[in-house]
Amino acid sequence: MAQTGKTTSGQPDQATLEARYAAASARIRKLQRVEEGQAGALMFAAMAYGDTLNGSSGLRTLSHLAKLLCIAALFIVPNLLGVCAFVFVMTKAPDLQAHFFPEEAGVKAVDNVYAMPIFLGRILPAG
Repeated sequence: MAQTGKTTSGQPDQATLEARYAAASARIRKLQRVEEGQAGALMFAAMAYGDTLNGSSGLRTLSHLAKLLCIAALFIVPNLLGVCAFVFVMTKAPDLQAHFFPEEAGVKAVDNVYAMPIFLGRILPAG
């Protein structure tokens, strides 16, 4: 065996392979311990948050208000986008206004549900 860690055929010898295996195994075990620690820390944080809410009425009130704000935003944001789409069609896109609000009798208007996707497609950059 050569002293470079290779056999005469140029392949790594057994000791080199075992050293690589030991190093790789150690790295994997270390990553597993880190992931287990992170999961434990998340659980600890959740439990500590719950204990803190039970002990602090101010934090409990603040947390409740934050939840209500998120629920309100869930209902308000789509409505605001719809209003913005209407204003966009009426003021900035005369080509779309003719499709959504036709002036000729007998011409069927495009369903107004399509206004918001068109609006978002025009104002948001592609990509």
